[in-house]
Order: sequence, then structure tokens, then C-alpha cells
Amino acid sequence: MDARTRHILVLSGPFVFIVGIIGFTIFGEGGARDVWRLEREADVSQQRWAEADVANDRRLFEIQRQKTDHLQVERLAADELGLARPGATLYWFEGDEIVRVR
Repeated sequence: MDARTRHILVLSGPFVFIVGIIGFTIFGEGGARDVWRLEREADVSQQRWAEADVANDRRLFEIQRQKTDHLQVERLAADELGLARPGATLYWFEGDEIVRVR
């Protein structure tokens, strides 16, 4: 082995080592790619959490409204259960047409 070949091998060893460390840092398990993927998943989870909070707030509002607004309770009973006070008439509409009277 001549001096030039030995010199190339000595200089290329640390270079290969550094390239290997960089490659492992980016592509290895727990590397930068995994971190970026986890950050994207965290963003999606936070967005879903925010949407669930909005839906929960809406439901809480409806529950409070049903506790205090008796007309709302009566409306829900009529719409969802087909119930009404004695002597009341319920009308169901589809578009401009009455489809059912009770």
C-alpha cells in the first residue's frame, strides 16, 4: 500500500463515520424523520381535540338550554318523539307541503 492510498484511507475513515452519524440522525429510529412525523401527528391530534371541545361546548349549551327553556324541551319532544301536549296539533313539513298532521 503506497502513501497516497494510505492517506486516502485515513482521511476517508472519519468522513464515512460522520456521514454515518448524520444518516442515522436523520433516518434512524428516533431520528429527525420520526420527530417530524410525530409533530405532524400531534398537530392532527390537537386539531381533533379542538373540534371535540367545540362539539362538547355545543352539547353543554344544549343541555343548559333544555334545563331552562321549556319551549325547547317541548320542541324536542315534538320533533324527535312525536309527542305533544293534549289538544295540540303537530304539523310536519317537507318543503312547502304538509306531509303529516297530528
